[in-house]
Amino acid sequence: MFPRGGSLIRPASAGASEEKKAVAGGESLFKIAGDHKVKKKKQDKKRESFGGVGGSKKRKSREADSDDVEKKSTRANSLQLKTLEPGTQILGVVTKVSKRNATVSLPCGLNGFVGIEHLSDQHEASSDQVSDSVADYLSVGDMVRCAVVEVERLEHNKRRLLLSLAASAMNSQETIRLVKEGSYVYGNVQSVEDHGYVVSLGSDSCTGFLSFKVGGGSFDTPALKIGQVVEAIVSSVVEEGKKGKKTGGKRVLQLDSTRSKVDEFVVESCPKLDALQAGFLVKAKKREYLEDGLAMTFCGFYNGTVDMFHLDDWKLDPKMRRENRKKPRQGTLMARVLFVNFKTKEIGLTLVPNLVNRGKDAVERTIASCKRVGHVIDECAVERIDQHKGVLLSVKLDDDENKMEDDSELFAYAKRSTISKGSEDPEEIVQLNKKYKVGQIVPAKVLGFAAIDNVFNVSLAQSVIDASVLHYDELKPGMKVKGKIAKIMDKGMFVSLSDNVQGFIHANQLSDVAISDPSSRFNVGETLNLRVLVVQFEGNRPKIYLTNKRSIVTSSLPPITSFDEAIPGSVAQGYVDHTSKANGVIVKFFNNVRGQVSGSELESMGVDNPQETYPVGKVVKVRVISCSPLKQRMQLSFRTASANAGVSNGLGPGSLVSGKIISKTKTDLTIRLDRGFGAENTNEEPEEGTPVKKKRKKEKRIHVTIPSVHLSDSTAYGKSLLKKSYKEGSSVENIMLLISQGDDTLIGTLKPALLAANRKRFLPSKFEDVHENATLVGYASKVIKEGVEVSFLNKFKGFVPRANVSDDWVDDPRDFITLGQTVCVFVNNVDVDSRKVTLSMKNSALDVNKPLLEGYVTSLVEDKRKLAPVEFIQKVQSSKLSIGDILEGEITKVLEEGVEIMCENGLVAFCELKHVAPGKQTGDKIEARVLDIDFEEKYLDVSMETSLLESAKKKKKLLANGNFKGTVHLVKENYVVLSLGNTSTLCVAPVTLYNGRLINLEVGMQCDIRVVDPSFMGSRAALGEISITHKKSTQRRRSGSQLSSDLNVSLKLGALVQGVVKDITACGMSIRLKGVACDSDIPGSNSLYAYVNVSNIADESTVKSSMASGESVLGAYSVGDAVEGIVTSIESKKGKNLRSDNVVHVGLSLRECDKQSKQVKELEFDDIIVGKKYTGYIQDFYNGNLNVVLSRHVKVQVFSTLVSKDLTLLDDLFNEHKHDRLKKFVPVEVEVIRIQPARSIIYGSMLS
Repeated sequence: MFPRGGSLIRPASAGASEEKKAVAGGESLFKIAGDHKVKKKKQDKKRESFGGVGGSKKRKSREADSDDVEKKSTRANSLQLKTLEPGTQILGVVTKVSKRNATVSLPCGLNGFVGIEHLSDQHEASSDQVSDSVADYLSVGDMVRCAVVEVERLEHNKRRLLLSLAASAMNSQETIRLVKEGSYVYGNVQSVEDHGYVVSLGSDSCTGFLSFKVGGGSFDTPALKIGQVVEAIVSSVVEEGKKGKKTGGKRVLQLDSTRSKVDEFVVESCPKLDALQAGFLVKAKKREYLEDGLAMTFCGFYNGTVDMFHLDDWKLDPKMRRENRKKPRQGTLMARVLFVNFKTKEIGLTLVPNLVNRGKDAVERTIASCKRVGHVIDECAVERIDQHKGVLLSVKLDDDENKMEDDSELFAYAKRSTISKGSEDPEEIVQLNKKYKVGQIVPAKVLGFAAIDNVFNVSLAQSVIDASVLHYDELKPGMKVKGKIAKIMDKGMFVSLSDNVQGFIHANQLSDVAISDPSSRFNVGETLNLRVLVVQFEGNRPKIYLTNKRSIVTSSLPPITSFDEAIPGSVAQGYVDHTSKANGVIVKFFNNVRGQVSGSELESMGVDNPQETYPVGKVVKVRVISCSPLKQRMQLSFRTASANAGVSNGLGPGSLVSGKIISKTKTDLTIRLDRGFGAENTNEEPEEGTPVKKKRKKEKRIHVTIPSVHLSDSTAYGKSLLKKSYKEGSSVENIMLLISQGDDTLIGTLKPALLAANRKRFLPSKFEDVHENATLVGYASKVIKEGVEVSFLNKFKGFVPRANVSDDWVDDPRDFITLGQTVCVFVNNVDVDSRKVTLSMKNSALDVNKPLLEGYVTSLVEDKRKLAPVEFIQKVQSSKLSIGDILEGEITKVLEEGVEIMCENGLVAFCELKHVAPGKQTGDKIEARVLDIDFEEKYLDVSMETSLLESAKKKKKLLANGNFKGTVHLVKENYVVLSLGNTSTLCVAPVTLYNGRLINLEVGMQCDIRVVDPSFMGSRAALGEISITHKKSTQRRRSGSQLSSDLNVSLKLGALVQGVVKDITACGMSIRLKGVACDSDIPGSNSLYAYVNVSNIADESTVKSSMASGESVLGAYSVGDAVEGIVTSIESKKGKNLRSDNVVHVGLSLRECDKQSKQVKELEFDDIIVGKKYTGYIQDFYNGNLNVVLSRHVKVQVFSTLVSKDLTLLDDLFNEHKHDRLKKFVPVEVEVIRIQPARSIIYGSMLS
C-alpha cells in the first residue's frame, strides 16, 4: 500500500571482523560494497584474458546495475508478493475472523489468510480433537507469528497470500537443535494429559510440556485447546534415551508460558539465520538513516531496517535524516523482528511501542480502526509527497467511537493508482507535487487499515469518495445503495455499485408490479436507488441480490434481517414468496428470513383465492405474532393493528411466571412454564355458524431461558447456584421475564434486586419511563473500556461512561464490573433528540432507599441459603433461632481467634476472642447472643458481651424507623451487625452495594444509622443504612439538558460561559460549550469544545478537604453535568497536523474565585522556583516516577523514594495491581528540588 524496496549495502565503516564472520558463516544478509567490487574486477580480468571484446560493454552495464543498487539501498526493506517465498516468517495482527479463516494484517500493506487447516499441525492432520472454528483460536487484534505457505494465483491476475501458524512451519530443524534452557520456543498444544499439556514443536526429536500450574486449567476443564499456539520459555531440558548419539533419545522441554516473561524475553544471540524468527525481541543499534527509515544492527552481525511507519521518531524531518545519514544517533533500542525473508536475506524491524511491548492498545486500535473502512475522512493533512508513488497523509480522529486512549495520531497513504482513478487529465496526476502541497487539507475514503503498520489505506479519487460502496464487506442486508445498470436480461439485471462490486436484481424484484420486458423499462447506465436483499459468500466472490421495489426501498419500517430481530408485535414490510390455500402465505424479508401467515387467517378474512390476492412478489405489511430463532419459525398476521402489540400471549416484559426445569447446561436453565401461563390451543376457535369438528386440543407450552448470570445478583454465586441448587424436574417460581422474543424464546431472571426494583417501578421498559435524577436498577449487558452498557426490561438500555463508573478514577471498567452484574444507576442525562440515556454508577449520586437495601441484603442471604447443606438449614429452622436471640451452649474448643460452642440441635457457634467473657474455658456452660447465621461456613456468629446480653433481656424492641447511634459488633464481607443505642434490637447494615464498597468499618466503631425496616425478612433484626459522614456532597448538579437554549455569549477572555461535560480525561474535563459564538476576528465553528485542567476545577477550601480525605476533585463531576466557567485562554492554531486550517482551543476555569475576579494566571514553567511548595494532582506512576500535575503546562516528576517513608506504600507502587493506594487526581503538596530547563523537566519531593 506504500512504496518501499531495495537492498542495503553495508557501509565500509562497519567492523572488518564482523564482516568476515558474517561472510564466513554464510549469513551475510546484505551485499557488501567492497567485496562486490573486488569480485567484479576479477571477473573482468578473466574475461579480458580470453580476449573478450564485449568485456568493457558488460562491465559498463554491470556498473550501471551497481549504480541502481546504490540508489535502491537507501530505502528500507519491504515485503512484496512477487518476492515472497514459502517459509518467510512475518509478524501480523488479526483484523477479521470467520469460521473457516482469519485475515491477518502484515507489514508493507499486505494481507494474508490463515485457513482452518493451517492453524496448527493438529489441524493439518485433521485431528478429531481440534475445533472446526477459527474463532475459537483467534480474535480481532491478536498479534500472531506466521509463516508463508504459498502465494496463490487467482483469476483476473490476482494473488492471495496463504499463511500458517503450525509449529512445523515456524520452527526449522536448526531452531530445534539450538534450543536450550532459557530459550524461546513456539509450539501447538498436542494433547492434554494428567498433569499438563504436551506441546508439539513440529519436530520428532523434541517435544514440550506445560504444567497446569503455569498454563492454567485442569484435565477436566483445560484452559488451552488442542492445536492452540503456545509461546513459552524453556525452564529446563530433560534428555530421554541415550545421550550423545545422533539417533538416540528424545528431548523433553519444561515450558513456562507466563505472558510477561514471553513478551519481555530478549534474544541476545542467534548463530544461524534459520533460527531467527519473526517476533523476536532484540537489542538493536542505529547504523544509518535511510530515505524512508533506519538501518540497524542486532545480535552481533545481523542487519535490519525499520521503515518510517515503524520508527519511534518518524517525525524527524527528511532533510535532517539525509544530513544525519552518516552520523546516526548512538544508542541501543529495543526492537522486535517484523519479518525475515530467508531467500533475499532481508529483515524488517519495528520500534513502535505497542508492537515492541505487545500492549493491549493494539487490540483496541485495530477493532476501532477497522470499523472506519468505507468511511470518508473529510479533512486529512498532506505530510509528504512521493513523486510517481503516492501521498502520505495525517489523520486525526475526533469521534468518540474511534478515539484512542493515548490520543495518538494515525496516518494514511494514498497510492498513485488510487489518486488517478477516474481522472480526466493523467498528466496532472503524474505530477503529484503540482496537485498537492504539504499541509494541504484533502478528503479521503478509507479502503482498508494496515493494523501492523498502523496506517490507513485511502483513496483521494473523487469518484471513489462519492461511491456508496467499495467492498463486498461493507454490504449488509437492508442497506440502501445506489447503482448503475450494467447489463439487462430477461431474468433480471446486473447493477454496478462500484468498480469492484456488482449485484443482481431478479425479474420479480424490478418493480412493485410485474415487468415482462425489462429492456423496455430500463436502460444500461441508468442510476437506481436500491436496497440489499441478500449477501451470500460463496467461494472467492460474494453474490449480492438487490431489490428495486419502491415500497421496500423507501420504507421507514425497521428491516428484519434475522429471526432475532423479529420482535413480537412489531410491524415490518416484506414480499410474498409462496402462496397456497392449505399453508397460507409465506412472506420473505431481508437475508432470506421467512414467516408464515396461516391459512385460517386468510379464511377468516374471506380470501377464497390466495394465489390471486397475494401473488408472488407482492409487497405486504405484516405484524409479527411469534418467533423462534432456534427453530427459525415466525408466525405473522396481515392484521397490523393489534390491541396487544408487543406482548405475545400476555407474557410481556416484567411478568412473573413459574415452571419446571426441563434442561440444564453449563451456562443456562431452560424452564417449561406451568399450564395457564401463555398457553394456547393449536386449533383456532371457529367463527359463529361454523360446524365444530371434534378434535383433541393440544396445548402449546412455552419455554423460558434463564442464563446463569441471572440466577443471582452476584455473577460469582450464579455459577455455583446453577451447579448445585437447580436440578432437572425441580420447580422454579417468581421468574420475571426480561425480554419477550416470541412464545418459544422468552428470557427470564431470578435476580432478587431486579424483582424488587420491578415491584417499586425502578426497572423501566421504554424511553418514556425514564426521567433525570431517578435511581434505577439494571444489569451490565456490555462492559468495554469506554464504559458500561446497562440493560433494563424489553431491551431498553442506557450507558455509563467510564468517568461515571465510580467515585474513584477507573482506568478500565472491565476490572471493576463483570458482565451480568446487577448495578444501581443514577440517571444523569436524558437526550430527547437522540433518545439516549446517560447514567452514573457513583455511590455518591445514588439515592439509597429501602427497596434497594432490601433487594441487596435479601439477595446476599438467599444466595448463601441456597448453597447451604439441607441438614444445616433444617437444624436452623428447628431451633427457631434468629439474629438477636440468646442461646445456651458448651465451649468445646478454645482457639487463638476465639472459641467454638456446641449448641442445641447440634448447631455449632463461634465467638470471636474480643467477644468472649473473661475466664471462660473448655467445658464451661455459657450464654451468648446470636449476631449472624453464616450459611456459607455452616455456623452461628455469637457474642458473650454483657452489654448485649443485658439489652436483649430488657426486651426494648424497635417499633418504628428512625435515626440511631450504632456500635459495630460483627464485620462481614458485605455487611455489619450493630447494636442500636438503648434498644434490644440488632441491626444489619450493608457496607457494600451493587456498584462496590460504601465504607470500611471495624468492630467497636460507632456510626449513625438510619433504620429503614424494623423487622427485616420477618426476623427480630432491623435493616439500616449507614450515614457516611465523609461522603461527597450529594447535591445534584444540573443536567446538560436543563441549560437554556436562549444562551448567546461571545467568546472572549473573561467571558462566563456554560457547557456540558462530555468526557473526564487523564488530567481534566472536556466541555462542549453551549450558546457560545466566536467573534468575527477568531476563526472557528459553531460547535466549540473547551478543556478544564484538573488544577482549575476546585477552590482552595475544596482542595484542602480533598487533600485531607484523599478523594479526587474530579469525583464530584459526571459526564452529562452542566457546568459554568470563565474563559482563561483562546488559541487559534494552524498546522499540518490539525484537522482544519484553524482550530480554536478554549481553556476554562471552574473555580469560584476566578469567576469573581475574572482574571486567571496560569502557572507556567518559568514561574517555578526551587525550594517552593506547590499544590498538585497525582496523574500516574510510570517508570519509577510519580507524575504530578501543577497546571495545564507544568508537571513534576517525583522519584518513588521521595514519595513516602511508608515502605509498604513504596512496595505497592511497583505492584501494578496495588496502584489504587495512590488514587489519581488527589491533591498533594510537592516541594520542587531541581529544575532542568534544557529538558523542561521539574523534579520534586513529597517527603516534607
